[in-house]
Amino acid sequence: MHTISRLLLLLALSGSISLSAALATDSTSAQAQLDKAAPLILDATSDKKKYIDASLCFADALGFYETSNDQDVVSHLQATLYWCRQQIDNEALASFQAERALEPETLESWNRVNAVVERPISTDQAQAYVARAEKFSQANPLRMQLTAYLYFEISQRFQGLPEALLAEKRFKDAVSRHQKNIAKAIISGREPLIIPAAAAHPVAPIVKVPQPSTEALKGALDSIHELYKSQYTQPKNRTALIPTLIKQANDTDIDALSRYALLHEARELSVSAKDIVNIIQLCEQIGEFYADIDVIADKRTYLRKISGQTVIPSLLTLLDMPNDPSANAIVGRWYAITVEEWSIALPHLANGSDASLGVIAKAELAPKTLASEHLAVADQWYDLGKRTAVQKEPLWRHALSIYETVRPQLSSLQAALTDKRIAEIVSYLPLGPDINYDKLSATQWEKLKGTTIIIDSARGHIDTGIVLRDGQQMRLVPHPTETWRITNGKDITIDTTYKGQSMKNKYSIGELVCVVGNGMEQQPGLISGVGNLTLFPSTPKGRGISATGSIRVKLLPVTK
Repeated sequence: MHTISRLLLLLALSGSISLSAALATDSTSAQAQLDKAAPLILDATSDKKKYIDASLCFADALGFYETSNDQDVVSHLQATLYWCRQQIDNEALASFQAERALEPETLESWNRVNAVVERPISTDQAQAYVARAEKFSQANPLRMQLTAYLYFEISQRFQGLPEALLAEKRFKDAVSRHQKNIAKAIISGREPLIIPAAAAHPVAPIVKVPQPSTEALKGALDSIHELYKSQYTQPKNRTALIPTLIKQANDTDIDALSRYALLHEARELSVSAKDIVNIIQLCEQIGEFYADIDVIADKRTYLRKISGQTVIPSLLTLLDMPNDPSANAIVGRWYAITVEEWSIALPHLANGSDASLGVIAKAELAPKTLASEHLAVADQWYDLGKRTAVQKEPLWRHALSIYETVRPQLSSLQAALTDKRIAEIVSYLPLGPDINYDKLSATQWEKLKGTTIIIDSARGHIDTGIVLRDGQQMRLVPHPTETWRITNGKDITIDTTYKGQSMKNKYSIGELVCVVGNGMEQQPGLISGVGNLTLFPSTPKGRGISATGSIRVKLLPVTK
């Protein structure tokens, strides 16, 4: 098997083995070390000590490939080794040192692990590292786990440089895309990331198709306008049509012309609605599918169509000068305070000229191993929100999300102090008419007054016993952090909230779906129709697929 293919294969396997690391001296023994590491990667999520065993194997295999001058394999092994070493917590390390670190063979292997992780690398190598990661990512769109390792190493080795901030964002994107690849594998009944033994070359990149002709596009757009004629009569209805068009465009069975027309029309409607976020994402999505698209030029063209939005000049500046401090500060603040998309906001803030926001953003992006480090970041957002009344709500909401995430890992004293902060924030955040149900914290959800229903994923369709009358509406609010687990029976699992894992089909896998009577499927939020209300998680049928776990939802009455 091709060596990189073998490395990719091991990243998807799981199991348990006894391990005895030994320095690889030829290709056969090097591949044997990779085979030993194969069952350890996914299991290490629940047993950190297995990251140590995997690291020892990787380091011993690396010794051979360094002498054979196979630089591509060396780079991938180093990145994977770096990832494993950073995941080893103090408890696992202490156990390893007490039980095995003094064994001569093991000690030699462990020294090689540390030599790889701790080796000094000049900052002028940052661009070369990024270029190598981008090249691999573009050539291997289904190999997102290894792509994530490459970007993770860059984000940690070159901290403080623009390349590190870029790598941090692309690391998160790669992790997200890897989860989507797993979800696709579950739907298709195949194993993700596994390359057949006969494969000797990387997977070919996605082939982009030509853009449709002007005449063909006009005909497809006319069909869309005719199909949704009633919704084009009012601006509000046209805005509500945008997510419908985007979902249809992401259907796996749709033809290239229809997909282009739907994305194009969604972008035009987003311009009318001054929906900047959708415009940016749609420009990128069209560029992903179709050839000869200048995504930056398209963003520039469509953003310039929007007037009265103060963030537009800075967004345009970043298209040409992505490291501009002032523009990064403005765009980062907009994503954080207005849009509340913190994963996008943080790299901009860290690279921006706003000192108060930038310092905290860098602290949040920095690698952490202790719960107290996350707690310190939440405290900084809390303190900043307390000093800035205008930005208090989004800053405190972000602080709350960190507090609630880290709360189970805190000491009793830290937990008591954190509980006071959580109570203070929750009492401040609105639960009245202005509440944003898409941004609820777990604590806020618990305070909602309504009927609670438990959606057990293993039961399939659940009749809530609630009947809606003609003209009646209810608001369905799922718990924001509870999850259920979906598996295909082959050790491939996805843990997801009610939002599901985004897929290119009608609904995300694991997404909560609502049906009233014999009506159309609806998503959580305001629901209407006539008949019994039924709820269920959207999962493909058959193929050994099963779901476990439950998510609570609350049904709130709506008065007009």
